[in-house]
Amino acid sequence: MKRIALPLVAVFLLLSAACGGEVTLSEPSVAPTPMPAPGASAMKIAGTPTPVGGSFAQADAEAGMGEERLIVRNASLSLLVSDMGDALSHIEAMAGRLGGFVVSSSRREDRAASISIRIPAEQFSQAMDELRGLAERVEDENTQSRDVTEEYVDLESRLRNLDASEEQLLGFMEKAEKLEDVVNVFRELSSVRERIEVTQGRMQYLERTSAMSLINVNLRPVSSPEPVVKPGWSLQENIKSALRGLSSVGQGLASAAIWLLLLSPVWLPLLLIVFFLGRRLRKKL
Repeated sequence: MKRIALPLVAVFLLLSAACGGEVTLSEPSVAPTPMPAPGASAMKIAGTPTPVGGSFAQADAEAGMGEERLIVRNASLSLLVSDMGDALSHIEAMAGRLGGFVVSSSRREDRAASISIRIPAEQFSQAMDELRGLAERVEDENTQSRDVTEEYVDLESRLRNLDASEEQLLGFMEKAEKLEDVVNVFRELSSVRERIEVTQGRMQYLERTSAMSLINVNLRPVSSPEPVVKPGWSLQENIKSALRGLSSVGQGLASAAIWLLLLSPVWLPLLLIVFFLGRRLRKKL
């Protein structure tokens, strides 16, 4: 076979050279392999085959039937406690013990306090039970759950397509010879890179919020912190204030009497004229 094949190849090359043709050996085109999205391995089932020739969205939809769900769980509690200081310390220690952390904390003397903590999702039920145990009474409790699996799968598919587009643009950048082509490809490459970063950021946010549940706790004391006697109240000061008020009234009356006395030459004759005119009118009637 080799002896027959070699003369045939030689004849083919001679004919090509005689016709002025040019033989070009081209490598087969290979489509760029999309890079895996961050956190994608945690979402896939072990042993799930990588799709060939199909759309990523379709593959993700098929894989979504068996993947773990991403559930964002948050809660808020209003608790009546006997000692707010001890309750705050216990909640902070509980957050660290369960693998979480304190997001924020505030306190207004002994009237009210609030604290926000993040707890691993698998410890959510235990944390809620411990918080209820701290309270003398639970005034309000609200729990919210949101399934973000579909959004995450969609972002995962979008990220793969963007990675493939970036690989293709990088290939175009290497082959571009004109400055105009380089500028256009660079502009498209920057746009794709920005969309990749936004998509990755959203995926990381969904991963973090589903992995760590947020719990907001409002604390109030069981008994009213208001004292029986308000701070700053003084019996002696109140007596002084009353005497000052009485003195002001007396001074006002004395001032009015002085004004009436000084103005008597004006109003007294008028009063006498009115009095006598009134008597005459009554006698005539």
